[in-house]
Amino acid sequence: MDPEAEVTYADLKFLPRLQQTDVKKADLSDLRSLLIKGQERPSIEATIGLAFIINDSRLLAGNMQLLEESEQAKSELQQAEGRYSQLLQLALHTKICALESPSSNTSEPRNISCTFCPYQWISNKGRCYYFSPSPLSWNDSRSSCQREQAELVVITNREEQDFLSKQQSLEAYWIGLTDVAQEGSWKWVDGTDLNQMEKFWFFPQPDNYHNEDCATLTTRQPLPLNWNDVPCYKFFPYICEKAANTLTI
Repeated sequence: MDPEAEVTYADLKFLPRLQQTDVKKADLSDLRSLLIKGQERPSIEATIGLAFIINDSRLLAGNMQLLEESEQAKSELQQAEGRYSQLLQLALHTKICALESPSSNTSEPRNISCTFCPYQWISNKGRCYYFSPSPLSWNDSRSSCQREQAELVVITNREEQDFLSKQQSLEAYWIGLTDVAQEGSWKWVDGTDLNQMEKFWFFPQPDNYHNEDCATLTTRQPLPLNWNDVPCYKFFPYICEKAANTLTI
């Protein structure tokens, strides 16, 4: 192509930019008025239904309050019954203590002391023992005793061992002896090392068969050797022990 040839140029014309239109904000008050105009009055059925719902809610709240008051009254009644039972036992033991004391012809006040145990507990040598009829695990048995301000029984000598063994009515009872802290190191729940006291295992116990870390007093063996080691999770009745109450008149 000839470089000197005539070149034709076209004129380009650009349209002016479109002007943005102003957007008018909606009048919220007008919108609200439209919504209000569109509302309909609730029907009679809806009004009655709402009234029933409100009434049922009030009744439910009232029933809940009555239930709470009933539970509180029940708890207070149980506490009152417990206090009455304690007073009745105290009066009874006071009478027994007075009858058992030596008679005196003097008018001087007497200072007499007697010991007694709670209802369903057995008294022996100033101690009280409770033979539970219900089986629990060893840990739960101990907790049950502690709720009675007692502990699983600690057998300190042959006399106590014989006394407890003769009181048994079931096959076996948990006692407060365990080696759960260290295998082979048997201790009573009061912290006493068994090696410092008499032992009443029947042969060849304790054998730790299947992790047997807690002890029972069993009726399957002749006296006095009738202790057996058992897994602590098993369920047996148990023996609680605590000091007898002292009454002075």
